[in-house]
Amino acid sequence: MVGVLVDPRQRIMEVYSLQKETITLHDGDLFIVPEILPGWEFPVEEIWAPEFD
Repeated sequence: MVGVLVDPRQRIMEVYSLQKETITLHDGDLFIVPEILPGWEFPVEEIWAPEFD
């Protein structure tokens, strides 16, 4: 199981998964969740809609 907290004010994503440390992602990082979506990746900066800029 994986949970993701998206904080547009700080422009970070926190990825929570069982028995793993929390991962904090920033612009320039890739959001990758191989347990759920193998082979899929998403640049963090693309999550921010223009109204968040």
